Amino acid sequence: MARILLLCWRDSTHPQGGGSERYLEHVAAGLAAAGHTVVYRTSRSAGAARTGVDDEGVRFSRGGGRFTVYPRALAAMLLGRVGLGPLGGLRRPDVVLDTQNGVPFFSRLATRAPVVLLVHHIHREQWPVAGRLVARIGWWIESWLSPRLHARSQYVTVSLPSADELAGLGVDPARIAVVRGGLDPLPDGVAPGGP
Repeated sequence: MARILLLCWRDSTHPQGGGSERYLEHVAAGLAAAGHTVVYRTSRSAGAARTGVDDEGVRFSRGGGRFTVYPRALAAMLLGRVGLGPLGGLRRPDVVLDTQNGVPFFSRLATRAPVVLLVHHIHREQWPVAGRLVARIGWWIESWLSPRLHARSQYVTVSLPSADELAGLGVDPARIAVVRGGLDPLPDGVAPGGP
């Protein structure tokens, strides 16, 4: 079975965790249920454990904050290649899923494994909120640097409009797959349309 590393800036234990994180955790649970070794590397919010394993068998490795999660994950990947650090047990993953939430983790620089970029949407409209300098740097990374760095990577997004935007940034449409979010099954005893 495969060793899979998932990179995301938050998980659902983070106070600001949301839909993107839940989506990735469902992906992780499905992969673990299929017998794969899955490690979810993310930031560490106040009170969150550095490591843990959830009920589905997904291992969590947490470190860094809002901005430091990216370099710390990259350093953890590099150390992990030689069996050290928080990803030392994983060593060399067979595939890396890099969640690009405006900015990728640049995992392509730390692994020879295939990298899949998960992009929920393009942040063109969100960047100006970050301030002029951060907006310019962030948009340059998202719109110019990342598409070139990941030119041979597979992209996954959740909608056709996002796929079109990625193609507009220069991502080869043949490398973009649309995987829409699903729904959880209703809990036992809850009727459709019920409370």
